[in-house]
Amino acid sequence: VMRQDHHSDHYSRIFDLLMSGTIPQGWAGRGGPLTVYGPEGLEDLAEGAWQATRPDRTIRVNDNEIDPEHMRIIPHVYTEGVVYDRGGLVIRAILVDHGDNIPSAYGFRVEYKGRVFVHSHDTRYNENLISQAKGADVFIHEIAAARDTTLANYPKVKVAIDHHASPTDVGRVFAQTKPRLAMLTHLALLPPDPLPMDDLLSELAAEYDGIVLVAEDLMTIRIGANISVEPYRHPAR
Repeated sequence: VMRQDHHSDHYSRIFDLLMSGTIPQGWAGRGGPLTVYGPEGLEDLAEGAWQATRPDRTIRVNDNEIDPEHMRIIPHVYTEGVVYDRGGLVIRAILVDHGDNIPSAYGFRVEYKGRVFVHSHDTRYNENLISQAKGADVFIHEIAAARDTTLANYPKVKVAIDHHASPTDVGRVFAQTKPRLAMLTHLALLPPDPLPMDDLLSELAAEYDGIVLVAEDLMTIRIGANISVEPYRHPAR
């Protein structure tokens, strides 16, 4: 498991993965501890998970269902640079800017057989990310937006917006990096009156005139001589 920062939405489900993954069934049966790569602070998560999972672990051990060590997180703390290098697969952590109070937030650059995939994860406009994402085959970037009236009437929305990249920001990033395929994820269109997609894409297009694909869950991306994208639900499945 690769983690990007310590906001709750990035790791709250890891406890289910940790516990359910030990169950000896076809859909689980990890057969060992859960290895997790993450930024500084990961050790606290690993220690807390060992305590939090004790009730479930005790039951399953008493039922002779699992090895207790399989419900342990093995933490690998990283800083910027190569995080993983095995079998020709190289993963590089890229220090990004997710806000002044989040000093350890990272995007990732994945390199394999001459192909490059970059994921911004949560970030604001960031020159370090741009420098390490130039010429990627596929570059997935987060995006967030709110109407001016929403920002004026709901001050707390600005806190969220200030932690993310605006459509204009993302357009500037894509224009400078020129990926073969640009994609959007983490579309935070903030309520109560969300900015329409047409407006978001128009703002982005003012900075970047290339093709932009909006990602969806379980989509398959094949990177080779060309780049193909398969929705999860299509006639061949």
